Formats: sequence, C-alpha cells, structure tokens
Amino acid sequence: MHEVFISYSSKDQLTADTARAVLEQNGIRCWVAPRDVLPGMSWGGSIIDAINSARVMVFVFSDHANKSPQVEREIERAVNRSIPIIPMRIENVLPTKSLEYFISTPHWLDAFTPPLKKHLHRLTEIVRYNLAAQSGVSIEPECAVVEEAQGVRPGNQPPVAPRNRAALEDGARDQTAIFARAEVPARPKRVPLVSGWKALGRSLDFLGGRRAQSSRRVWTALIFIALIGSLASGVFWAIHLNVQPPEHQTEAAQPSSAPTPLIPHSPDEAAILSAVVPI
Repeated sequence: MHEVFISYSSKDQLTADTARAVLEQNGIRCWVAPRDVLPGMSWGGSIIDAINSARVMVFVFSDHANKSPQVEREIERAVNRSIPIIPMRIENVLPTKSLEYFISTPHWLDAFTPPLKKHLHRLTEIVRYNLAAQSGVSIEPECAVVEEAQGVRPGNQPPVAPRNRAALEDGARDQTAIFARAEVPARPKRVPLVSGWKALGRSLDFLGGRRAQSSRRVWTALIFIALIGSLASGVFWAIHLNVQPPEHQTEAAQPSSAPTPLIPHSPDEAAILSAVVPI
C-alpha cells in the first residue's frame, strides 16, 4: 500500500519521476500515474482510489500544473479527504484563483533554485515527518525540516509563501514605495575651473542674469569704441606735427630775390658807394 500520492502535470513528468525515485529510495512508497494505473482499469477511478488511500499528497507545482484541470481536480479531492498537501514549487509562479482556493493554507516548498537534489532531500524529510506525526511516532528530523513542515521558518519568522495574490501585490507596491521614498544623498556637482574674462562673465551672469549679461556687452562695446578713438587721435596728431605742408618746403628751398644791402667799411668806400648807388 502506498503512502504518498504525487500530483503533477504530464509536462513535468521528469521532475515527478525524480521526486518519486528519491522518496522510494528512502523507504517511502509512492503512487504516480501512469506507472501505477493497472491495465483495464478506469483512469479516473484509479486516481480517486489512490488519493483516498494516500496519507500525504506531494504536489509538483509549475506553470503547466497551474493550467491543468486534471491537477485541480486531484487537489480538490485531497482537500475534501483532509489529506495533507505538500506543494513543491519548481517554477516561480503564482497559482490561479481556482487553485489558490485549495492550496492557500499549506506552506510551500520552493524548489525552483538549483540544485534539485537538495530540495528533494528536504522533501523526503518533510514527508517522513508528516507520516510519523500521523502515526504518533516521535522522530527527530533536522531543525529546518521541522520548521518547514510546521509552516515556520528559522528565527520564528512567519512563512513567506504566497497565500493571497492581492496581498502579495500590495506588499510589492508598498516595498517599491518605501524604496522610492528613501533619501539618497545627492552627489556634489563638479564645477570646472575657469579664469579671466570667462570667470568674470559667469559671475556677472550668475548675479544679475540677463541684465548683467547685457551690461557686460554694453561695457565691452564702450571700451572698444574708446580704444579706437584713442588710436585715431594719436595717428592724427602724429601726422600733423611731423609732416610740413608743401608750400613751406618750396619757400625754404628757393633763395630770396631781395638785394643784399652794401655796408661801407671806410669813408672812401662810403664815398664810392654814394656815387654809384644813391643812398
């Protein structure tokens, strides 16, 4: 007579057969379809009889099992017969509403992180603990297995398995909001080093905005005009003082046409001059 009924989707048969092999290697008898369906017997009748005779159901939960009507009927029969269900989740998915109605109470065994062998060893201890508890036999399994079977994780923390889809979604939104409100210190901005007119211009822009920028442009234009005026004035006076007009140069070059007066040096010369040139 078997002790464990394994419920799974036909697309997860490899995982279900591996779990069955590990359980049976540890002395736990299992019933699994289609291996244990006798030829000529009704498929549905064999499933119902196997569930009614089982003491524990191991449910291989995945996205395929989530969409399987056959799996949902098997879970419903186990719940009606008050058979303990151990959901072993091999994919990180949430159950549908119809399936969640039946498996929201038992604790989950997450087995979607490799290696699978570690999770199957844990599953074996949990199944063994449940069978012993039903028989009234006291065993001392591993501490983590006891807490897993009782629905409590180490550290007296409540189970974190998915029990309600709306609660999970609300919790995720709350956690996102908490991280969004967290105060993260802002990194200081790096200010490039500037000098000269650029530094002065940026300072004026910072202090006065557009008005300071306009004033700077006006002052730059006035300074430029003053420099041009000074240069033009210097050139004008240099030309005026150093270059003479052409008429001045002509008069200086030509000898004077006026006669040179004769000056007598003695009385005899004076008498001669008076006779030649009237005085």
